[in-house]
Amino acid sequence: MTEGFVFYRSFYEAIKSMPDREAKSMLCMICEYALNEKEPDEGAGLTEKAIFALIKPQIDANNRRKRNGRMGGAPAGNRNAEKQPEVDCTEEKNNQKQPKTTGNKR
Repeated sequence: MTEGFVFYRSFYEAIKSMPDREAKSMLCMICEYALNEKEPDEGAGLTEKAIFALIKPQIDANNRRKRNGRMGGAPAGNRNAEKQPEVDCTEEKNNQKQPKTTGNKR
């Protein structure tokens, strides 16, 4: 169980054009899952089930990140936890090959 969750603009965009009754059902479905880990019941409509199927992986990923953060993030010695060296973007751009241009030959 969690005390909050991230609600993305894409969720809103998917729901805003739904009829009021379906939109309310969809919002409650998202909140129930994100806050209480309760899957939608069998009474959900096809549209709600389809939208929920697209939203569920993002909620799951956010909840995993939150749990991992509470445990202190990446464990010591994890290469993912190491800081990456800073790269000078201007130097990188200057080293890129420029495309060759040719005249129009017919």
